[in-house]
Amino acid sequence: MFRFQCEQWLNARLIEEKRVGVKVPRNEHDGKFTRDLVTKALRLVMLEEEGKTYRSQAEKMSKIFGDKELPQNYVDEFVDYMEIHRPAVKD
Repeated sequence: MFRFQCEQWLNARLIEEKRVGVKVPRNEHDGKFTRDLVTKALRLVMLEEEGKTYRSQAEKMSKIFGDKELPQNYVDEFVDYMEIHRPAVKD
């Protein structure tokens, strides 16, 4: 997982914990990502047997985040709930 901005560390950590992605280690000398380290991380999750878990988790997550109707369904359900549980208006 590449982290380019300060607030992204939390997202990167969550993705690691959910086993949707792996942390790309930085070069010990200058703290930069190297071609070899990025390649190694990509091979791990895309080709290696131990990356099967990451691929499976990513597929599950893509079904959730790729569903364009899901957020609208949540909004519709929330609006319905609020209409049903609307407090009575006192005159």
